[in-house]
Amino acid sequence: MNTHRICTLSLIAVLMVFGLTDPCFAFRCGTELVDEGDTKYEVLHKCGEPSHIESWEEERIQRDFGLRRE
Repeated sequence: MNTHRICTLSLIAVLMVFGLTDPCFAFRCGTELVDEGDTKYEVLHKCGEPSHIESWEEERIQRDFGLRRE
């Protein structure tokens, strides 16, 4: 009976430790933690301005296959 109690308490302790860890959808920016769902303002406040920004343009082509319904 005592062994069962120790196993149960150990399992509860392990589960509590996993519950206190950082979320897996977050990353560190210096000493700050940026979470999924943070606003642009919050990220800029925690990390500062980005050192590089990628941008591109997309061209969308609309094709008409002559399948008009009236």
